[in-house]
Amino acid sequence: MSEMGAAHDAGVAVDGTSTVWVAIAYAALDIRGLDTAAQRGIECMVLPTLPCDEPIGLHGDAAELWMQMVDGPVADAILTDPQRALAREFAEFGLASQNPDHPARVTAVAAPWLSSPLHEMLYALVHSAAFERGIELVFIKGPALHRQGLRDREHSADIDVLVDPRRISELQEALSPWGWIVRHILWDVTDLSHSVTLAPTMWGCEIDLHRRFPGVGLGDDEAFAVVRDSAEQMEFAAVKAPVAEPLVNGLFSALHFARPAPPGQRPHSGGPEEAVGVLRRCGAGVIGIADRLGADAALEPHLRRAFPEETIVVTNPLPFNWTWLTQPTRARYYLAALAHVRWPDKPRLVKRLLWPTQSDVGERDEGAEPGGSALSVRDRLARLGRIFAAFRRS
Repeated sequence: MSEMGAAHDAGVAVDGTSTVWVAIAYAALDIRGLDTAAQRGIECMVLPTLPCDEPIGLHGDAAELWMQMVDGPVADAILTDPQRALAREFAEFGLASQNPDHPARVTAVAAPWLSSPLHEMLYALVHSAAFERGIELVFIKGPALHRQGLRDREHSADIDVLVDPRRISELQEALSPWGWIVRHILWDVTDLSHSVTLAPTMWGCEIDLHRRFPGVGLGDDEAFAVVRDSAEQMEFAAVKAPVAEPLVNGLFSALHFARPAPPGQRPHSGGPEEAVGVLRRCGAGVIGIADRLGADAALEPHLRRAFPEETIVVTNPLPFNWTWLTQPTRARYYLAALAHVRWPDKPRLVKRLLWPTQSDVGERDEGAEPGGSALSVRDRLARLGRIFAAFRRS
C-alpha cells in the first residue's frame, strides 16, 4: 500500500478559482482500527478513480484534508497554499474533483466489515468501474452469504458477480487496466461458457463475471432481470452495491455445491450435504424462487431432502447447462456440447478439442502437463489418444 503524506507541485491544470473540492474514490476504508495501519500512522486506505497498482494510504495532513472533503465540499478560497497543492495532487491521482456531482464522490468512510479489507475494496472497485459505464450487475455468493446468515465461513477466495449478459465484455475491458486478464477455457468460443474468469496480475483475487448460473433454466436476460429486481444493497468500502437477496443467494450457493463435475474432473467441494444445508438455512421460501428461476429440476433431490414436509412439484425441465455436465463419459460430454453449440461455433470448438493450447485446457484436463502457454505436440497427441479411446469405450 503506497502512502501519500506530503504535498508537492503536481503541475495539474486545475482552475485555482474553482469554488469547491470534493473527495472521490472507487473505494475507501477507515483502517485506524487495524494494528498494522495504526503502527504506520495510516488513517484511510483509498483506491483512486484512475488505475493503480495498489491502494493508497493517507496519513497526516493528507488524511485530514481528504476527510474534510468527504465531510462536505471544501472551498478552494479557504485553503492554504500547501493545502491547495495537495488538493491538486489528489486530483491528479483521481482522489478529488471540483465537480460536486462526480459519480465516484465519497461522502462517508467506515471501517471494513469483511475479514479482508483489500477484498472489500475490490468489491467496491468492480461496482464502481461498472457504475461509471452504466453496466448493471449483482454480486452473488461470497461474504454476503455469511452476513445473510447462510454460511459460517466469512471469507471467499474470489469475487462472483452476475452481469448484464450483453455487457460482460465491456466490464472485462474496464477492469483490464487495473490488472485483470481473461483466463481462457475450452468453451469460451461457444455460448456454453457460463462465466468469464479474470485472473489477477497484482491484486491476488480472481473475478468471475457470470452471464448465467448452471442449473438456472430461465434465459440469461430474464434470469438477470429477476435477480437484479430483487437485489438488496450492501456497502463495500464506502460504495453501496447490489447483492442477491438471501433466497436467491442461497439458491446460487446450493446450485454451486450440487453442480455435477464433468467426467474426468474432481467434484466440487461440499457436495450434496452442503447444498441441502444451505437450502435449510434459506427456509421453504427458496422452493418458490427455485421454480421462478427454473432451477427446481436441478435441485429437486436436494429440495426434497431439505424440506421433506413440503409438497414439491417440479414444473421446469432440467436445463441443458446442467444435463451436459452429467454425461457418463468424456466422449459423451464432448458430443453433447457439439450438439448444442451453434453451427458457426462448431469448427472452432472441434479445432480446440482436437488440437488445443494449454490455455484452452488449463490444468484440469486429465493427463495434461500444467503451466506453459501451449501444449507440446507430444501432449496434444497424447490427448488425442485419450479422446479417441474414450469414444471407442462409448
